[in-house]
Amino acid sequence: MTSLNHGTSYAIQPHNFVNEQKNGQWAGYDSFDVEFFKTAPAVQSGTTTELGFSNADAGNQLSIYGGTRRRTDFITLNHSGYFVPQMTGPYTFTAPNCDDIVILWLGDVANNGQYKRDNAVLLQTFHTSPKSYTPFLTVNQQYPVRVLMGNGQGGAVLDLKITDPTGARVSL
Repeated sequence: MTSLNHGTSYAIQPHNFVNEQKNGQWAGYDSFDVEFFKTAPAVQSGTTTELGFSNADAGNQLSIYGGTRRRTDFITLNHSGYFVPQMTGPYTFTAPNCDDIVILWLGDVANNGQYKRDNAVLLQTFHTSPKSYTPFLTVNQQYPVRVLMGNGQGGAVLDLKITDPTGARVSL
């Protein structure tokens, strides 16, 4: 899989949204406000062919996509670009693990400014069962895509797997 620019644009955006527990359980990061990231300033931006990272301890500084080493608490990675399937058929997008939230939009809503939590095709939060989305896609068609990963306090993980109709793993 490729994108129009052989990578995905991304921005790292700081925020103050805390992921809180309710009755001793993680509650879906309800405070995470997607609207905020439509205009929030970035502390780092660029293009990447990678998608993902893991930092078990937010106190440890990490270089994300080759940028400046930074803490990973209270940040969001906002990726946008195009997904261009190399064959026609069902593609599966799975978020097997995230800390604290991963949200996926695919199609026009991904890049027209109308994306929000309730129209995402996949929303995975910390300590919940893996979520998947399997659309039928057409070879060489350009599909706008947005992946928003947010982390509050503590460790951070972005893990989004994409498989093509043969089951082979592909990337953005």
